Amino acid sequence: MNFTGQDLASFIENLDRLHLAVGAAMPGARLPSFTTISKAPGQLMVEYRSDRTGLEQFVLGLFDGLITRFGATGDVQIAEHKADSIIFELQYQDGS
Repeated sequence: MNFTGQDLASFIENLDRLHLAVGAAMPGARLPSFTTISKAPGQLMVEYRSDRTGLEQFVLGLFDGLITRFGATGDVQIAEHKADSIIFELQYQDGS
């Protein structure tokens, strides 16, 4: 996981890169896609796409865990449900 990023924003921006490596090891896996659609100090808007439904709470927990992993504090919420994706809003404060 270290090659994905050294801070929260870069890690999330590189999640699809991590999933490419997972996909190479697990052909046929149905992996999601994450796109950072806006980035500001202490705030990220991330679009999540998956052909699997019902994983919103799981993704919320993963983002919350990443905030903790990078020594920050914050909150994650679903900002918008779209027809083919979900927009997550991460508000956080770095721990440094």
